[in-house]
Amino acid sequence: MVISVISYQLSVISHQLSVSVIYGHDSSALLRGHYLADD
Repeated sequence: MVISVISYQLSVISHQLSVSVIYGHDSSALLRGHYLADD
């Protein structure tokens, strides 16, 4: 169960990095804020 949570967080982080590269810093910041709010 802990492993699945870590895997989920890693996938979210990698997705944020991908979006940051594609769309730039502003989109990454918005996604990061959304993720922290959900967490």
